[in-house]
Amino acid sequence: MNICHCVSRLFFSLLLASSATHAEGLRFGILGKSTDDINFVDTWRGCDSEAQRYGDQCLHLGNAGPAHPRSQSRAIEAALAKQNLDGLAISVTSSRHIARVLQNTKVPLFTFDSPFEPADARLSRAYIGINNVEFGRSQAKLARQLRPKGGTLCIITAAHDTNLAQRVAGVRQELSGNPKFPADQTLSGEGGWSEPARCVWNTADDASRANAELEYTLNQIRPDVIISVGHWPVLNPSAYRQTVAPYLSKLQSGQLSIIIGVGRVLPLQAELLQDKLVSAFVSIDFKKMGQQAYQVMKAAAEGKPYAAVNETPNQVRLAK
Repeated sequence: MNICHCVSRLFFSLLLASSATHAEGLRFGILGKSTDDINFVDTWRGCDSEAQRYGDQCLHLGNAGPAHPRSQSRAIEAALAKQNLDGLAISVTSSRHIARVLQNTKVPLFTFDSPFEPADARLSRAYIGINNVEFGRSQAKLARQLRPKGGTLCIITAAHDTNLAQRVAGVRQELSGNPKFPADQTLSGEGGWSEPARCVWNTADDASRANAELEYTLNQIRPDVIISVGHWPVLNPSAYRQTVAPYLSKLQSGQLSIIIGVGRVLPLQAELLQDKLVSAFVSIDFKKMGQQAYQVMKAAAEGKPYAAVNETPNQVRLAK
């Protein structure tokens, strides 16, 4: 009788422990290029809001400051060592550098926004985000729409990021009319477009540096079109306004076009578009991306099917 009673109590305790573990839910992580970046904050918010609906957790992981492979590598190592994750989604800075710290992890890995390069793609179970080449093509189509006969082009980017390199490639492919246009080659008359010698600009993911580069471009290079494949020039809308305001008449007349890739268009950025200080935004719904990331990671954790590529749409907003 005592033995039976003990066995019953042990079974009941194990049942309670199992229920408690289940009640805690699954634990996932969103690790962008910088925790300061509003786009990655939006991604985490999307993941977190979706996770809470099902009793799960989605953590915002990473380091603050400008995006850099070394900083992201350290953040990934810390997350894998301490967080006991059921899945981790990463926006990759440098594929080569980040792949090194992930070779032996048992945590299920996914990428969002910025994937691995093909050589390292095996490390990720799925990608969630926009088609970055098509994003660049969308920007280039706007450039052609605003300037049908072509002209001079200056591209603003950041040097090491996989997704940004894909966007730049998309711009050049579209404007050259060649889907196989070499990714590391600048335009020199193809399709009526050319890139001056001082371009491409590398912002190093720094808003103040981007603004200085923009000012130099407008004053010294004077291209017909400026395409920024990321949001750096308008991260400080007041500084952008001050830099670009002297060229308003050129923007209004179509002599100059500025096309910028962003995440959610913030109110002060929308005012720049309204005042025609920006010709067009191509925007990304990072909150939706975060929701998708959670759904894919949860499906994988529960052994359910999921797609290897999960695209997030982008939206074009033109100055009127």
